[in-house]
Amino acid sequence: MKTTTPLGKNLKLAGFFVLGVIFLIILSLFWKLTILIAQSTVDSKHQFIVAVGNPTQKIICFTPETHRVSILVIKEKINKDNTGKIIAIPVDAYIQGNAKENLLHIFWKSMFTFTGNDTINAVDKAKLWWYIRGMRLENIGNNEVSITMSEDIFSSIIQKLFLDKSLYQEAKTIQIINATGIPGFGGKLAKLLTNIGGNVIIVNTGKTIEETSLIQYTDELSYSDKRIQKILHIQMSKSEKKPVIADIIITIGKDTINTKVF
Repeated sequence: MKTTTPLGKNLKLAGFFVLGVIFLIILSLFWKLTILIAQSTVDSKHQFIVAVGNPTQKIICFTPETHRVSILVIKEKINKDNTGKIIAIPVDAYIQGNAKENLLHIFWKSMFTFTGNDTINAVDKAKLWWYIRGMRLENIGNNEVSITMSEDIFSSIIQKLFLDKSLYQEAKTIQIINATGIPGFGGKLAKLLTNIGGNVIIVNTGKTIEETSLIQYTDELSYSDKRIQKILHIQMSKSEKKPVIADIIITIGKDTINTKVF
């Protein structure tokens, strides 16, 4: 009759323990990956804009609708927090990286490097890296600008590179009501939305100063509504008022005065 020695029993227990630890590690990694996927902000079907480095000298626009990647190289160094305001585009994410390197290297290194400047997770970085990896060279545009250029030339370059095809094609009319009490504040938002293809038809000064901002849409919720809400991070509701001047009505209140968006 075969008997098990104490040493054999200990080895079996050690084996079960190791397997248990490996199982828990795999389970933990799977759980973390599930959370990262749930927190992903990259839209694989629509425009996504990433600023690289702090200070920022490179901005990358991913446009899945046209299968293109547009790169904007800025001669001057811009503080990360002022990028959207100065260039007048909505920056969806920031990552740390060397702007002088090519895109594949930037995103590959970024997948394994996490800093306080990164605002997207590893899953999003992997998505963007994979998108670039499959891109043909002729579908990658590269333009260099200086913030000292004439406004007309600068705006024409920005609008060409950062056109959001879905936003442009929906052609939802947009009304902006400046209820901040600061003259010209509504015009800044109008410029940003126009630069990505938004159809801004009128900018009004509000009759009263509002504390909170609001996006109102008139028809069924559309991509344009969701895109603008994602840019501005303000509450949204369906307008019950008829008739209205525009399909989308954006009232900007005092809560946007210190925004980093526009």
